[in-house]
Amino acid sequence: MIIFSMIHKIYKNENIQSEIFYKTWDINHFIEGFQIKIINKTKICIQLEIIGIDASIVNSLRRIIISESSSLAFENVYIFNNSSILNDNILAQRLGLIPIKSDPRNMKFKKANSLGNQHNTVIYNLKTTNLSPDNYFCKRIYSHKLNICKSGSLIPFQSKTYYTNIQRNFTKIAHLDILITKLKPKQKIFFELHAIKGYGYTHNKFSPIIASWFSYYSSIFFIKNLNYLKKEVFIFKKKLFLKKNFNIPKIQKFFSLSFHNNYFINLMKISNIFKISQKNSNIKRKHHFIYNIETVGTTRPGYLFLESVFILYKKVHRLLLHV
Repeated sequence: MIIFSMIHKIYKNENIQSEIFYKTWDINHFIEGFQIKIINKTKICIQLEIIGIDASIVNSLRRIIISESSSLAFENVYIFNNSSILNDNILAQRLGLIPIKSDPRNMKFKKANSLGNQHNTVIYNLKTTNLSPDNYFCKRIYSHKLNICKSGSLIPFQSKTYYTNIQRNFTKIAHLDILITKLKPKQKIFFELHAIKGYGYTHNKFSPIIASWFSYYSSIFFIKNLNYLKKEVFIFKKKLFLKKNFNIPKIQKFFSLSFHNNYFINLMKISNIFKISQKNSNIKRKHHFIYNIETVGTTRPGYLFLESVFILYKKVHRLLLHV
């Protein structure tokens, strides 16, 4: 609501007599009609119901979450020994896409041409060898083998990373079953990874989002003259739904679902009705959206939504300073 009040201050002194404008940006109407409800929430995804807001604002939040959300990712890979089946460049690319679970607020951004320290760089390493006597046994190396280095880098001069104190352990690998490479007998691998904080618009590895989308809240109505249907077919279709979610008027000219969520869920619930329906109508509500956020597991989805609102607030504040 703070964002819309700031926008309202920018335009309230303009000589605009359009009634549509004042109805759209009236802060009192917005406060009365604006609602956010949590439909479903898990560790990696959240589904919100947003009422009383324009589609452009919801799309702005979606784009901010995708491109301007910050997270940790591996930026530099120092390979000391690699005799595996993968080349060094391919191995470094695979390691750079491993997600890191952490709170971005505990880390600072590393400036260009600056030294790394315990406040802006997280270091992991891995050293392993396949010592199997079986010549046909391939050892699989997964992401849970990565070890965090709290005391700093093994090559501080070459990597320009110096720790003055032991780093507090607040990060871990998000998914422990990611296959890194395979080692044949007597093959070795030894490398060091440096993770920094970055934005999604610089590289996709910094984006904590798998997908972020929204759809209009809609209801589906199926129109059919039920007098021409056999009673057996109609009763069979009626048993597929709960009694509370299936209403039939006395005229029996059409029927609809009283339980509404979004367009995709409605299609799943009434897919069998398509076979006996000749006409259907999808009714969408304006300024009523179902917003979905799905993460890779590095950051809580609720925090990402709040961060996008705060970023939008700062952008509106900068706009207000230059008006």
